[in-house]
Amino acid sequence: IFDLNQRNLKFLVHWYDHKRYKLYLYKYQNRERDESAPEPSISQLRCINTNIHRLKTQLKCEIVAAKSLSNLNNLSIKIRDEFEPKWKELNKQRLEIKPRDCIESQIAGDAMPNLYGDIMNKIKEFEVDYIDWQNEEVIEWIKIIEDGKFNDNEYENIHRQIKNLELDGDAFQDLQNESCLKLLGFNLLDRNGIKKNVERVVYGPSGKISDICTVCTRN
Repeated sequence: IFDLNQRNLKFLVHWYDHKRYKLYLYKYQNRERDESAPEPSISQLRCINTNIHRLKTQLKCEIVAAKSLSNLNNLSIKIRDEFEPKWKELNKQRLEIKPRDCIESQIAGDAMPNLYGDIMNKIKEFEVDYIDWQNEEVIEWIKIIEDGKFNDNEYENIHRQIKNLELDGDAFQDLQNESCLKLLGFNLLDRNGIKKNVERVVYGPSGKISDICTVCTRN
């Protein structure tokens, strides 16, 4: 049994890190790879990085300039289907650079920019007038919140349900009611996310939730 004091512990940690790096280097140098596929260069990655940041800047500008919830929803889809795959592809290519170039290759950073955060900051401008929303705007709002979670094919039936019930700004508060959300078809996790967002819009963080569903009483 070893008596590990602080000095010995630091030595073991450094020794382990060194061995781990040597093992990684050995595996990298002896890995199987397609010799016909050219290895990406630093200049190529800089070019990709420039394009990805140009797209990010363009999206940020479009978010700021959005005139409607429909515009924001389209941008949310663009982030999911266009920006995020390109960003992931960039980082995937970065991993192909040789270890000795790793420091120089840190040109994009591993963290994907949270453009959904920009979306949620912009949506607050429209939420001020939620009481005047038409049915279509309520549906667009639902598609945007929770990082676009509800803008998926599995929620299309729920979108139709909201449209059939003609749920608009006047009945917006019903989306914080458990009975109404169950009627629409949201599961427990989704209901909690919807209620959190509706409460934020209508009451703020300290608001009270109503137990009366006007959609249920109306239909």
